[in-house]
Amino acid sequence: MRRETRFTAVQPQTWKRVYERDNHRCVLCGKSGVLQAAHFVPRSHGGLGREKNLIMLCADCHRRYDQTDERDAIRAELREYLQGLYPDWDEKELKYRKEMER
Repeated sequence: MRRETRFTAVQPQTWKRVYERDNHRCVLCGKSGVLQAAHFVPRSHGGLGREKNLIMLCADCHRRYDQTDERDAIRAELREYLQGLYPDWDEKELKYRKEMER
């Protein structure tokens, strides 16, 4: 496994904490049931698998976030949500950097 992959992957215990933090519901539409931990900063851009970078989304909202022109509006809503949860939240700290390996 590449080192970067280890940092961007979501560990089961992290997934569970985020699931509980988000009250077992999609943070966009409120749907419960089968949910996905979505990265605010995408894994493809080095987004870390940490609580401050994850939000619970249903499959439909996750697809809308990843694959539609609604992305910017959804991203703004998710940024506000995460900033409300974490006063020290900083998007720049959510990306993998080589120095993390040391």
